[in-house]
Amino acid sequence: MKLKQTIALLSFISGNLSLLYLPKLITSSLLHWLMLLQLIVLILVFIKPHTLLISLGFLLFGILWSSLSASQLVTQAVYSDQLFAVEGYVESANIDPILSDQATAHLPASDTLIRFKILKIAQQTLRKPIKIQLTWNHANGIPYAGQLWLLKLNIKAIHGRLNQGSFDLQRWAVSQHMLLHATVKEAQLIYDSRSLRQRIISSVINKLSVYSQSPIMIALLFGERGKLEKALQQQLLYSGIGHLMAISGMHIMLIAAISLSLSKLIQLLVPTYCITLKLPWIMSFTTALSYAWLSGMNPPALRAILIFGLYLTARLKGYTIGRWQSWLYVVSLLIFIDPLIILSNSFWLSCFAVASLIFLYQWAPLPKIIVRRKRWYFIHLCHLQIGLSILLLPLQLTIFNGFSLGGLVANLIAIPTISFIVLPLLFMGLLLFLLKIELFGDPLWYLANKAIGLLLSLNNYFTSYWVNSDERFTYIVFIGWITIIIWRLRSWRHYGLTCFLLLLLMVCPFFHKPAYRWRVDMLDIGHGLSIVIQQDHQAIIYDTGQRYENSSAAEKQIIPFLHFHHLTPELMIISHQHNDHSGGMAEIKKHYPAIKLISSNKNWPNQEVCIQGNKWQWLGLTLEILWPLELADYAGNSHSCVVRISDGKFSLLLTGDLEKEQELQLTKNVASSLHSTILQIPHHASNTSSSYAFLANVQPELAINSVARYNPWGLPSKKTLVRYQQLQIPLSSTDHVGQITIYFYDDDWQMTSYRQQMKPRWYHDWFGSLPKQR
Repeated sequence: MKLKQTIALLSFISGNLSLLYLPKLITSSLLHWLMLLQLIVLILVFIKPHTLLISLGFLLFGILWSSLSASQLVTQAVYSDQLFAVEGYVESANIDPILSDQATAHLPASDTLIRFKILKIAQQTLRKPIKIQLTWNHANGIPYAGQLWLLKLNIKAIHGRLNQGSFDLQRWAVSQHMLLHATVKEAQLIYDSRSLRQRIISSVINKLSVYSQSPIMIALLFGERGKLEKALQQQLLYSGIGHLMAISGMHIMLIAAISLSLSKLIQLLVPTYCITLKLPWIMSFTTALSYAWLSGMNPPALRAILIFGLYLTARLKGYTIGRWQSWLYVVSLLIFIDPLIILSNSFWLSCFAVASLIFLYQWAPLPKIIVRRKRWYFIHLCHLQIGLSILLLPLQLTIFNGFSLGGLVANLIAIPTISFIVLPLLFMGLLLFLLKIELFGDPLWYLANKAIGLLLSLNNYFTSYWVNSDERFTYIVFIGWITIIIWRLRSWRHYGLTCFLLLLLMVCPFFHKPAYRWRVDMLDIGHGLSIVIQQDHQAIIYDTGQRYENSSAAEKQIIPFLHFHHLTPELMIISHQHNDHSGGMAEIKKHYPAIKLISSNKNWPNQEVCIQGNKWQWLGLTLEILWPLELADYAGNSHSCVVRISDGKFSLLLTGDLEKEQELQLTKNVASSLHSTILQIPHHASNTSSSYAFLANVQPELAINSVARYNPWGLPSKKTLVRYQQLQIPLSSTDHVGQITIYFYDDDWQMTSYRQQMKPRWYHDWFGSLPKQR
């Protein structure tokens, strides 16, 4: 029976896994045929419950269940690109200190992102509430979790920037059931019904705001990481202890263990007839559930509660459930409750971590003599940390594109500190605060603050040991799992050659030489421009995208792309000074101090200057400057650095934001040099550029454009698109296809795009209104 259950659950999970890879969602007609097939299989199972039929039935059920859930979410796109009056309540907690009305009135009109649940649209009550992410300006009031608001929203479908090595916004948004986002135009508070959790958070934050480590204290108490500064988040990630600084399954289980121990201790002080075996466990579960509720029932906490609840039920009922069986039950239940969770990185981290723990203690346990001696805590901790560090590598590299060499030592210090000092102090301080015994609670929070500060000081020593991974690590990250299996099965004794060949296969990507000679990548950075020309792990960067208030395209897209491809940029060409082209220059220079700058700005520290007639050789490619004629104190559109890159057969023309007047001068002065295989469309396909004369001289086989879907200028211009169509020039644009990659071979070239060829997934689709004709 257990075998059939296992096969059934594995089949159900496998069916749901299809959501990860489907290029398009299953059509309604195909869904109907699958339902019919499911019904036939179900009838056959009742007639003869063969294992193969059961497996097929659960596989089909998984496919149908996940596809129906995804299709239901996608229907929300009908509300996109419209202005609606909606009614609903705030989901996300406000973690700012409560201010007086007078102080609130003087707050700067800044934007913040909040989660909101829509109950009514245009006065029509929805059958199922819609989750949406809002850009909320404080001029509209201060939102708190639980409040009911009437809002006027400009609703848009979510649209991520798709590049190799970058964060996949669309996949994350779909996994969170947030297909839509909106800007709040008007807001009216209907009912100030702040949730109990929000009231607790607000009162505690006002108390904690005096402590230097309050952002981490808030994260550990309530799972809210919004106050963690970017530099601190990066420090925690690079040292390998970022997972400790928010409520996770480990924190839930730790609080449950502390509660269990205290409950058993209290029972020693009461009469014998009051002692029960169940009460400490019930108290432990209640405490864990309360802590999970404080975290907002975030997915890791919810998963921990489900696991604990399953274990507790089995224990109290006297059932025996194996570790892998428990894991399978919980994973299946989570997917059944929410099939889209399969797209969540958090889900995979939790499941993979628990699976790694089970595997470690079954396949690579400590010797029994050490296991029996509980006082050898440090050896147990080292075994656990080394094992998890190796076994979690595949997921670590997939999600974070790197790993920390210092993470092992950092965690050996941080895990005991957080588990046995910081978390108990914070939790006891919170309990005393809620009981109005602040006289004893404040010293506990003070000690927790000092402990966190000391931990971060020590942690600084480990941040420099971060190693960025790239596509070459695809197979070698599984070496830990494979080595343990081979060692336990003693396969190396009888299959030594096979084991050696397997190891050789894993390191092959490090020696693989690509078939193309050179390649060009136009990155999807929203409004702006950044193009990477690469050859033999060396690169040229043409423009660096925008600089935003707290980040940049260089930080979010360009540098992760360079890391993913293991590239060292040697040259940085800045076409002109506008922020959408030069905004990431400082960030690139910070990460790659040896990079050489080429621009048309006379006041910048150029190693070479961008003036017509200059020419360089780079790894067999010729770089020729066609514009401008002279340097400028301020290089605007008219001084865009126009570069033609050629291998002798194929060529690329980079134009920045060149405008018609300069295009005309180029057609008169250097017309013979304009003809190119690939053209970067000038000025994001604005009507100020791409004149007929210029395009007729360039005669590109393909034109590529960098533009944001929701740009405020209505780019690309319809008139410009007509000119390209009339001249029969094929066009590809980043807002439509994501990252554009062009491979140049000896006798041919080929274009691929992220959305259509590299990772064609249903969750990467263009949701909402159709794009302009390309």
